[in-house]
Amino acid sequence: MKKSLSEKLLIFLPILVLFVFSLYFDKEIVMIFSKIRASWLTVFLLWFSKLSSVIFVSIFILVYLWFTKKKNNIWKAYLSMFFTAAACLLLKITLKRPRPFLAGTIPITIVIEKSFYTWNASFPSFQAATVFVILPFLEGKIKNVWLIIAIILALARVYFGIHYLSDIIAGSLLGYYIGSRIKKIK
Repeated sequence: MKKSLSEKLLIFLPILVLFVFSLYFDKEIVMIFSKIRASWLTVFLLWFSKLSSVIFVSIFILVYLWFTKKKNNIWKAYLSMFFTAAACLLLKITLKRPRPFLAGTIPITIVIEKSFYTWNASFPSFQAATVFVILPFLEGKIKNVWLIIAIILALARVYFGIHYLSDIIAGSLLGYYIGSRIKKIK
């Protein structure tokens, strides 16, 4: 069913307000997340974060579309992932926003030290874009479950101090937008 303009605005405007809010309070939000760190949560989120790898997402969407008899969408999903990666890379190179731990917002942790290089920029979140780009291709309960997984994965990036909240909102919106536009191609 096609959504009306008012329905789209009802979804878009709160996200836009959250994005603008997060831009203003990014550093404070990262500091709050860093203060609530717990060893059990860190271990869980490290394990859970493996779901945001491009390899996992690529295999997941292939299997999902294959078994739901939507094979004609496989190329669209992969094209969406390609254009999302290209857009993220272009924005990262252009904007060069330092990650929170590089900007001195929070202290560096072992998790960060072993995972990231200083050349890698923060905005937008590639992992958030990766998990949200396939959302338009999912349906029913699996879409709802994946949305919850995607939100947890995106917030984990803030928890570890790898991204600001605005990075993950922008990455999520970018991925979802590209996926939804390419899915409409006939």
